[in-house]
Parts: sequence; structure tokens; C-alpha cells
Amino acid sequence: MDTKEIIETSIATVSAAGLDNRIASFVAEREHLLEPRYRVAFIGQFKTGKSTLINRLILKGDILFTDIMEATAIPVEISYAETPRLELYRYERKPVSGSETSGDYITGVFLDETIDRPSVEQIRQSTSGETPEDRAQRASTYSHAKLFWPAPNLRQFTVVDTPGINTPNAAVATTTYRILPECDLAIFVAPPKQLSAVDLQFLQRRVFEPGITRAMVVLHYDPRFTDRSPGNLQNIKGAVQASLANIGRASIPVTLAELAREGAPGQNALGQSLVESGDPLAGWPEGSAMTSSPVTDFETELVSFIQENIRPGKEEKIRARLRRQLEGALAECQVEMGLLEQDERTRMTTIETIRRTQKDSKKSRHDIRDDIISDLRQLQTSHLLHLFKGFDKIEEKFQLDVNACENLELVQNRLKSAKPILQMEVETLALDARKSITEEVRKLEGTYAVRLRDASQQWRDLDVALKIDGGFLERMPLLLVQVLDYALMVVLSPFPIFIDLFIRLLAEKIPGLGKLVPTNLAKALLQKWVISNASTQFALAKEEIKAKIAEAYAEAERKLTQEWNALAAEQEKTINNAADRSLHPSDPARIGILREVVQTIKRLLAQLPPASTLPPL
Repeated sequence: MDTKEIIETSIATVSAAGLDNRIASFVAEREHLLEPRYRVAFIGQFKTGKSTLINRLILKGDILFTDIMEATAIPVEISYAETPRLELYRYERKPVSGSETSGDYITGVFLDETIDRPSVEQIRQSTSGETPEDRAQRASTYSHAKLFWPAPNLRQFTVVDTPGINTPNAAVATTTYRILPECDLAIFVAPPKQLSAVDLQFLQRRVFEPGITRAMVVLHYDPRFTDRSPGNLQNIKGAVQASLANIGRASIPVTLAELAREGAPGQNALGQSLVESGDPLAGWPEGSAMTSSPVTDFETELVSFIQENIRPGKEEKIRARLRRQLEGALAECQVEMGLLEQDERTRMTTIETIRRTQKDSKKSRHDIRDDIISDLRQLQTSHLLHLFKGFDKIEEKFQLDVNACENLELVQNRLKSAKPILQMEVETLALDARKSITEEVRKLEGTYAVRLRDASQQWRDLDVALKIDGGFLERMPLLLVQVLDYALMVVLSPFPIFIDLFIRLLAEKIPGLGKLVPTNLAKALLQKWVISNASTQFALAKEEIKAKIAEAYAEAERKLTQEWNALAAEQEKTINNAADRSLHPSDPARIGILREVVQTIKRLLAQLPPASTLPPL
């Protein structure tokens, strides 16, 4: 059964069951399936060359802003248009009714500004910022930008340029997490080395598990700084393929792309023909009209991958969401059917018990959620102490090393070697903190999974069939794992800033020492200056790190609260709808209808991929 047939059958089935509140979600999936548009996301850590690749392969010019530091602050969707245009979409936050003081809100977006024929500078100002604070402010204000550009290959698909997954700005990172579920295929751009723990966790949790099944890893290298020997490049490629296999993704292709190739402005690197049909891929047959410009092996490989995978990727993602929606419909039918199978007196008693259990369960859920948040705040405190103790040790060692220098030349040499030494020490501290935090989060997952199972025992004790397939009781421990993993990723994201802070330290000018100053005095003056400067910079670094850690934990807490409450509300609505309908059954044949609907939904679920974890709400 193809995807469209599953959707049409699902609509007819939930309609026959009277689940009118669920029809809209299936209709939305049908519209998404029929939409003649595909989205390709370029993702990866910041400064891996995502924007550069899009400029050279897609836009054929330096259109998107690139920089030696982090550049992209908000996702940029790039589509075809005859006349260039830039649209900026702003967040619109409205408090949830009755929860003005709880921090819960409904998020929407609206078109805030349109710039016709934007200059490269206007694009830069709209999608980036001069400082990390500017980028964070822009990311928290704007959800995304849409750039329309007359690049012929954009007739085939929309390209999405995203901020780096390990950006020090939590607000910037969140925009990447939000936009990915809307994409159909991912191009993960990385430097030519083994994938890090952050890379693999991001791919697993933020790409594959939410439903994106098709992806390519591009190792983007600059031949001026990379060993280009075939053996070295193949060894790197093999190591990346092995790490993907370790997370069950051996089928993900890995390819190499050279950074320094010169583009040809105005030429179509992908060489696709113009398309008039409703489906852009319909005009993209094998061997369709290529331009006379030279096409690299990588460009050919990328074109072939997109051609072969973007439509299946879109359908597989839709089918994953259909499973979630069908599981909800099945749960609602099973609860109602279980109640209707009881006689009227027993049913009324059971519904009263359900209401009491819901009330008790709601309190238990809130208590557990609040305890998790409390533990996260304690983790934030211990995390900061861990980092500060590490910084104090690094500073103390730095001072001892400077004071131990016996002459001016040794002091100067110590300064010259300070950058790689400090960088290594800070990276070691970051890895040590990462390991410690990861272990603590895993302990929290285990502890609260047990508490959730214990809290759900009252549901399992009910006589009615309320062991809902894929429902709250089964999903909440999985939600906990997902949200805490999200928290872990957000919390760990500030680590790259450490190195930048120490680069600032070394950027200070060494004070000039006149030739008439005695050598010993010059040494003492330089030692005093270095230690004083270092103390100031370490203090500033600690203040910035404290602010970044607080920002990261606040974002993780907000995410946990939002998704926890949404899932609980979904489950409560499912049970209440079923219980309300069973109070006044209008059709004597209702239970028979429900039995048929349950069987149909189970047959549909058998056509869909198994859900290994909870997709994002």
C-alpha cells in the first residue's frame, strides 16, 4: 500500500469512527505529500563550510554570508524566483490561556519584512550579526528567512542553510533543531576527521529519529591544510563510515568535497533542465541537459544522491508521522471500546475511577516533572563548579609555569607556546565535564523511568483496557530520554567558546621593554604583566561561561516543560474524548464499528515502519 493510499484509508477510517478531531492531521499529511516541493537541509557544526558549499554548488556566487567565525544565525530557505527577494519571519509568542505565569506559550510566526532585490550586505545583516550577542538576539527574534534567487537548479528543490549544531548560542542552536523536521533530506557537512560525539548524537537524535531517513555526509576539506594523499583521505572516510555503522546507519554515504575549487558565477553547477510539470523531479531524468561548464565528481555524486533519495525521503518521513497519528487514533478507539464492553453501571463506575486516576496521575506527573527540573538546576550548579575548579587549576598552572621561567627568553617562549597548551588543557576540561554531565543525565533517565512506571501502576490496575498502545504510559519514559538528551546537547554546546576566550588572552599586545631595562627587571615586569592579564581574562571567561551555562540550562528546562505538558495534554484528551463518547452511545452498533476500525488501523500500522522512539511533538 503506497503512502497516499494509507493516508486516504486513514481519513476514511477515523471518519467512520467519529474521530473528527483527528481528520485534520491526516489531511495535512496528504497536502504535504502532494506538495511539489522538496527541502534539502545543509547541516553540521559551525564553520564546516555549509554556506560555502551552497554558494559554490547551488547559487554560483558569494551570496550567503561566510566568515572566519560563526556566520549563520537563523535558517535560510533558498528557493527559485526570477527576481531576488528576501523575506524575514518573526516569532509571535502568545501565553497559553490560563497559564500567563507558567512560562507556557504558543509559538507562531508571521512575515515581518520583505526586501526586494536584496544586496549581499542586506542578506548578511538579516541572517547573521556582528557579535555572538547579535546572533543570539536575531535567533530569538526571527524563526527563519526565505531567500528567492534566480539559480536554475533551485527549480528542483529548496535548500536550507542552517546554523551550526554546536554553536555557543543556545538560541541559535534551537533554530536548527526546529527547522529540521520540515526537511526531507539532510547533507551533513563535516571537516575531514572522525565524527565527534556531538556529531553522532545530533545525527541520531535530531535527524534520524525524528523521521529523516535519507542523508549524506560530506567531508569538506581545504587541500592547502589537509593531507590529500589517497590513503589518508580514504582512511578518514572509512573511519566516518565505521562510526555511522556503530549507530546503525551503515547505509549513509560518505563523500569528499574539496573546498578550494573556484566556482563560475552565473553557471548552473548542478546542470538541471528547467521544469514545467507539477513535480520538480519529473524534469530531472538521468542525463538531462547539462551545461557546458565543468562538473566535478562531487557535484555529480551530490546530484545523483538528491535525485534518487529526496522523494523516498519525504515519503518515509511522512509515514513515520502517520504511525504516530494512527497510534493516537488506535488508543482512543481502544479506550472507548473497552468502556462500551462493560454494562452501564460498571461503565459509570469505571469512568468515575478514570476521572480520579487522571487527577492523581496529573499531580504525580507534575511532581516528577518538577523534580526533574530541580535536578537539572542542581546539575547546572555542579556543572559550573566543575568548570570553575578546572579553570582555577589551569590558571594556577599557567601562573606557576610563567613564574618558573628563569630568564626573559624563557618567559617569551612560554607565551609563544601558550595557545596550543591552553587549548589542549581547556579541551581536556571540556571533555571531562562532558563525560561527567553525560553520566549524571543517564542516571536521571534511569531514576525517573522507574518513578514513571511506578506512578502509572494505578492505570494498570484498572479493569478497563487502558494499556494504550503508544500512549502516555509507554511514551513518557521515552520522552524523558529524548528531552534529557536534548538538554545534554544544549548544555554541552557552549564548550567551543572556551577556546575563543583564551585566544583573546593571547591577542593582548606584549608590553614593550626598552633596551636599557636590565634583563632581570624586564623578566620580572613581563611575568607580572602576563599573570595580571591572565587573571583578568580568566575572570572574564568565567563570567561569560556562567552566563552561557545559565542560558543553556534555561533553554533545556523550557523544552522539557513544553514537551512534557504537550504530551500529557494529548494523552488526557485521548482518554476524555473516549470516556465522553461512551457515556452516551448513540449507535447500538458502535462497538462493532470500533472493532472494525481497530483492526483496520492495526493493518495500516503494519504497513508503516516501526517507531523506535517518540517523534517530536
